[in-house]
Amino acid sequence: MSYSFLINSLKGGGAEKQLSTLIKHLPYEKVYTLEKSDTKSDKVSQLSEHTAKTPNLIKILSLNYYGKKLTSLLSKEEKKIISLMTRANAVNVFSSQKSGHEPIICERTNPSKEFQGIREKIYKPIIKKTYEKAAKIITNSQGTAQEIIKSFFAKEEKITTVPNLIDLEEIKKAKEESLGEWQKIFEKSRVIISCGRLTNAKAQWRLLKIFSLLLAKDKELKLVILGSGELTNYLTNLSEALGLRTYFPGKELSENYDAYFAGNTENPYKFVSSSKIFVLSSIWEGFPNVLIEAMACGTPCISSNCAYGPLEIFSIKPEINLYEKKEIIEEDFGVLLPTLNPQKIYNAFEKPEESENVWAEYLYYFMNDSKKINFYKSCVSARALDFSPKKIIPMWERILYE
Repeated sequence: MSYSFLINSLKGGGAEKQLSTLIKHLPYEKVYTLEKSDTKSDKVSQLSEHTAKTPNLIKILSLNYYGKKLTSLLSKEEKKIISLMTRANAVNVFSSQKSGHEPIICERTNPSKEFQGIREKIYKPIIKKTYEKAAKIITNSQGTAQEIIKSFFAKEEKITTVPNLIDLEEIKKAKEESLGEWQKIFEKSRVIISCGRLTNAKAQWRLLKIFSLLLAKDKELKLVILGSGELTNYLTNLSEALGLRTYFPGKELSENYDAYFAGNTENPYKFVSSSKIFVLSSIWEGFPNVLIEAMACGTPCISSNCAYGPLEIFSIKPEINLYEKKEIIEEDFGVLLPTLNPQKIYNAFEKPEESENVWAEYLYYFMNDSKKINFYKSCVSARALDFSPKKIIPMWERILYE
């Protein structure tokens, strides 16, 4: 029985990267994209000329059009369509009503956190209907599975949890590449690194405030943030307002900065593997691949205990009720710290919050405890193997061929 994949586009973040890794290991028919694709392949078909610049309202109003277009392109052999991301999931279900294919949808985020305000009013009815009509629902964390049952009334019997996978061979090769002009910074300083889009979900503004507190105790530390996004200007301005000597692309790179906004890079792994620790400050996640990628680089990880993903990545037998607990939890493969305040900082001189003090104190303790660093450094690479294609692809095959 053949199957194909459906996604909003092949450009962007975690879901797109996840699909790119999946299709290296699964014998699929086609990849359909809602938006225009620059990929030159007979196995990729686009459903529209829409791009990242097309207004979201137009994309929402085009769900019916996408569905009809998909139905017209499907062959009789394509019995199952696996979709990733909210709009693609809705299109998959809509098309299945006409074509008769089995719609398998993947929830890659925490929809209760992802869609708030006016977006919640638009998307929540769509998501509920999608869950209702889907043949199967695949979540990448147990936390998300419980969330969509509780908040969106998804049927438990439809849901299977399959963690994300990573390309270990690619990471193994990439992490050995030279840092080039960045080499001296990583050799002479103890670097805390964080990766991800500069967006509301990631709360890098809190990380900057925490680092400013940490730097007051230890002047030898550096903070490197990889990624770009709509909050770039806000974050670099805040960094400077906090008194951090701040580097960003366009400035001359040197060792005379405290915080480095390195922007996007084709190879984040060489930066991560050269860092002392990896830190994730997210307010919410679906399943943060950056944590397992950092572990594959052999770098100890500290994360907010946000909903969802980090707890399940760090623990052999995760207790889902521990998500978003306020205490420090030293898990089997990483450390969970209290989730931070999602409100942005507009006054650099405001009094630090309790959670920020907890983070700063723990990071200072951790960075100066060589035994603890070595303990986590010794075990994270082994944990990353649990997210290898060898472990994850059989889970997909059971779903696709049952």
